Amino acid sequence: ELLKQQVASGEDWDCACTATAEDNEQQVRERLLGITLGVAAQLASEGVADITDTDLGARLGLRWPAGPFELMNRLGVSEAKRMVSAAFSRWQQPLPEIFATTNPDEGFKIEHVRAHRLGSVGLIEFNRPDAMNALNPVVVDCLAKAFDTLDRDPAVAKIILFGRGKAFVAGADIKFFVDNIESGDLQAVYDFTLAGQQLFQRIAQSQKQTIAYIDGLALGGGLELALACRHRIATARTAVAFPETGIGIYPGLGGTQRTPRLIGKGLAKFLIATGTMLDAQRCFSYGLVDQIAEQANSLEEIAAMTVEPVSRRVADVPEQGFEHFDGRLTETAPGYAVIAKYEKQLTRKAPLAQQKAMQLIDEGAELPLAEALQLELEGLFDMFSTQDAHTGLAGIIRGAKVQFNGA
Repeated sequence: ELLKQQVASGEDWDCACTATAEDNEQQVRERLLGITLGVAAQLASEGVADITDTDLGARLGLRWPAGPFELMNRLGVSEAKRMVSAAFSRWQQPLPEIFATTNPDEGFKIEHVRAHRLGSVGLIEFNRPDAMNALNPVVVDCLAKAFDTLDRDPAVAKIILFGRGKAFVAGADIKFFVDNIESGDLQAVYDFTLAGQQLFQRIAQSQKQTIAYIDGLALGGGLELALACRHRIATARTAVAFPETGIGIYPGLGGTQRTPRLIGKGLAKFLIATGTMLDAQRCFSYGLVDQIAEQANSLEEIAAMTVEPVSRRVADVPEQGFEHFDGRLTETAPGYAVIAKYEKQLTRKAPLAQQKAMQLIDEGAELPLAEALQLELEGLFDMFSTQDAHTGLAGIIRGAKVQFNGA
C-alpha cells in the first residue's frame, strides 16, 4: 500500500544519505538484517510457514549456511528484535507478533528433530536434510527431548527413527570437531560425546521396541545410533560405514563396543579398520540389519513397519579373519592372508586411530557394556589431541588431500 501511495503522489523518493563514512557499514548491515529477519518473522507470525520450515527453506533453497531464526538466536532475540523494529518502523509496519510470544532468553525453537505419534507408534524424524542430518550438540539435545517425550508416553509401544532426505544420519558434524580442536576446547568434544553416549544408552535400554529405519546413508555416529536401537530395517538405498579411522579418530558413540557384540569381533574390526561401505544386502548378511524393506513414502507407511524377531547366524565370510588384527600390518599375525587383501585401504588410515580402535574392541570385549563404553570416552582427549585427528578432520572440511604421520 505504501508503494501505491508513493507512485500516486508523483513525488520523487527521498534518497538523501544521512550516514557518515564511519557508520555506513553498520547501517547497511542492520538495515539488511532488519528487513530480512523481519520478513522471516512475518512468515512465521502469519502462518505461512513455521520456524523450522522457514529455516530449512533458507538453507535448502537459498543455500544459506544458517536459517534466519538460527541467525536471530545467535544474535540474541532482543538484538534481532531491535533491528527489525528499526527497519519496520521506518515504513510504519507493525512488529511481527512472534517477537511478543517468544521468550528472549530461550530463543526460537527450531526442530532439527521432530517427534510424531501415530496411534501407538512414535516416530522420530531427523529434519536437517541439507546437512545430511549430521549430529552436533544442538541436534543431540533435540533428539534427547524427542525420544524422552515418546519414551515416557504410555500410549507409545514402538519408536521408529528415520531421516529426511538422503541420509538416516551421516555421522557427526565435522565442523564442530574442527572448530573445537582449533580453539583448544576438547572438553566440548568430550561433553558432546558423553551426552551422545548417555542418550544412546537410554535408547538401547528402552522398554519400548526401537527401530532404526535406514533409507540412505548411516555413517559413523549415525550407524552407532542405529546400533543402539533394538532393530534395524534397511532399504535398497542403504549405505553404511565407519569412516572414522580414515579421518584420524575412532568411533566414540559405542561403535567399538556394540558392533562386536552384534556381529562378532572379526567383522567389527573389519568394518572399523577398513571403513568399507556396505549396501543393504551385505548389511543383512553380516547381521547389521534385521530385514530389507521397500522404501516408505509417508509417515503412515513408516509407522506400519514391523520387525519379526528371528534367530539367524551371521554369514561365514573371510573378513571374520580380522579378529586378531591389532591395527598393524604384520605378516606373521593370524589372519594376515585375509587382512593383506585390504592393505591399500588400511594404509590410508591414521595409524594411531587404527590401533586405538582395535585395542578398544579387544579390551571392551572382556567388560560389561557400560564399562566398555567408558573406555571409548577415556581415550577421547588423547585422540583429539593428535595431529592426525586435526589433519583428517580439517581435510574433510577443506577438501585437502590427507597424509597421516602417526603423531
